Amino acid sequence: MVFTPRHTVSYLVGIAVLAGLAITSPRAYATGTGSGSVDNDTISAEVRYDVPPRDSACVWERVRGSASLPIAGTQPTQYETLYYRACDDRIMSYHWIRDSTPERIAESAHNKVSRLVNALLLRTAPPSDKMVVTVGTWFWIPRAAWKPVSVTAWIPTHAGPISVTTTATPHTITYTPGDGQQPVTCKGPGTPWTPRVGDRTRSTCMYTYSRASHGQRGRHFRAAMHVTWLVTWRSSLGLAGRLPNIRTGSTMNARVLELQALSR
Repeated sequence: MVFTPRHTVSYLVGIAVLAGLAITSPRAYATGTGSGSVDNDTISAEVRYDVPPRDSACVWERVRGSASLPIAGTQPTQYETLYYRACDDRIMSYHWIRDSTPERIAESAHNKVSRLVNALLLRTAPPSDKMVVTVGTWFWIPRAAWKPVSVTAWIPTHAGPISVTTTATPHTITYTPGDGQQPVTCKGPGTPWTPRVGDRTRSTCMYTYSRASHGQRGRHFRAAMHVTWLVTWRSSLGLAGRLPNIRTGSTMNARVLELQALSR
């Protein structure tokens, strides 16, 4: 299989206890690049995004009662935690794993998932070129597009693969009207407008313009809609966490009309 290099990760694996005996193995620090190699006590490994080797019969779990211990000679100080890996309830081995390992794999996957998250199809009613003063503008995203995006990254170790799945989930929509007023944010994809709804029904995702745009340059407001994605990760070691949010969206020209009423 072909390696897909995105980011190199340092990890630490050492057998700690086996068959009731205390055994100290060489510390194995991953530092290099390329497709992976072993040079004395140094293991070089890339983060990979292809399908990890089948490891369904094996589980990783932190040893209960074990504390994270500082790694001598690391600046700033790094920590490692003792895990055991059990396969088919028959084979069990113990390994020290650097605490930063899963999060650094997740950070690498964050870069990849950011590229996979596309700007979702944004809808408004009335359309952006026919908005009306005092008539609420609905904004939403089709529910079929409102779904999470996931990437699984992994690194090979002599004890088996360590994998992390990073997931970006759409969370909120923000509409910036461009008329000098504050943006409006709503949770979820919003509700599609239909003619049956009419102009008086209110939506959880809605903004009402109070003035027309004909006095602006180009006769429109420079509006924008953005989606905020929450990014989380979960590793095969049983750990989980959060990563920085992702924001996607686009700008639009909002032409806001003022309807004139005639009376007799």
